[in-house]
Amino acid sequence: MKRALSLLTALLALAYAAAALADYRNDYLNGRDAAKKGDWEKARTLMQSALRERADPVARARLYGTIPEPYVPHYYLGLANARLGDCRAAVDAFENDASKAVIAGLKELAPVQARELASCRQSLLAQQPDAPPAVAQGKPPAVQPTRTPAGTVPLSTQRIGPAQALLDGLDRSIRGIESKLAKAPLAGSGDARAASRQLATFKQQRDQARANLQDAGRAGDAALLGRVEASARSVESGLAQLDAQVDAAARGLNEAIAARLLEARRNSIGGVLAKLDARSREAGAAGVPAEAPALRAAADQRKALQLAQTASDAASIEAALDRANAALRGLDAAIAAAPKPAPEPLRALARAYLGADYAGAAQWNQLEQIADHRAKAQALLLRAAARWHMYMRGGAQDRSLAASVDTDLRKAKLLDHSLKPDARAFSPKLLERYAAL
Repeated sequence: MKRALSLLTALLALAYAAAALADYRNDYLNGRDAAKKGDWEKARTLMQSALRERADPVARARLYGTIPEPYVPHYYLGLANARLGDCRAAVDAFENDASKAVIAGLKELAPVQARELASCRQSLLAQQPDAPPAVAQGKPPAVQPTRTPAGTVPLSTQRIGPAQALLDGLDRSIRGIESKLAKAPLAGSGDARAASRQLATFKQQRDQARANLQDAGRAGDAALLGRVEASARSVESGLAQLDAQVDAAARGLNEAIAARLLEARRNSIGGVLAKLDARSREAGAAGVPAEAPALRAAADQRKALQLAQTASDAASIEAALDRANAALRGLDAAIAAAPKPAPEPLRALARAYLGADYAGAAQWNQLEQIADHRAKAQALLLRAAARWHMYMRGGAQDRSLAASVDTDLRKAKLLDHSLKPDARAFSPKLLERYAAL
């Protein structure tokens, strides 16, 4: 029983720990999203909640999934306080020693924190015109809460609308450039890396402009709003130039790729021409007539390939190569279909038979020297015909000779089922015997 209770206690403890872990992670991630959207009140509340669960910052924490990322709640709390005008709380959050050490290694966050911290310090100093001598000696002044000047009227949404539209346009331009840099042919290239560095600078300028816009809106500062609009237009112009540079770099890379492809296709022409010449010679040696369609097509495609060597686009060369390869396949088919010369033993048998040397043809015994089964069938048919002549001249009395005729005919049929004796060369009686077997 005690063992069961201790196990239950341990499981409950793990469950509570997991729940707490999930709470601070969710608060941090949701607070970070709120900061990205400019919802600073929500960001401050959620970061304060995350800090109550886990105060130590980490450069690489498992917050969601398996990819580690920074856990820096002090940074986002300081950022939220700065945006909300509470510079004293912002400085306190930014000055957390553990958080400063982690932020120093994060190149995207460190500049923002340094800028916001300097701005808040300057704002706090401006609120103390009669600062004590300790300030001149390098000691920090007492931090006073930021107060909005009496009579301040926030700028209307309609008044800041054009500046907000400019910033939204910057976001779209940045996303468009990022999309181009992530696709071929720019992805991973030196041009893409250089453009990404320029883009990072524009992003920082956009972020600063967005922060200034919020300050101008809260403080009713029309002059600051004008500077925000001027800054946004400057970034807009810079992004337009960068976008044009990215397009030019993509065109340059595409042209380089096309040039390499064109050169590769031109280089392959020589090999195909050599193959056409070699196959044409083989076709002639195999007995393919010079006027055969396969040889004419090969000659035509050879001329077309020679002309394609001067083409300025890879597509034209590719089409010519495809037609030439088709001509090569036609030559291969013509060579395979060309009649092959009969082996010498078969030619010797044919000479004996056609020369009426039936006795010599009937005694022919070089069948094993013929490799091709169809040639063997022809030889057996010729020997059977010679023996049939001997049988008929002997008055059709020699049964053993008749049996040898049937044996040869059967073997010939087995070796080549398509064998059809020519009626002009063989006796009608022999043809009937062949058909009956």
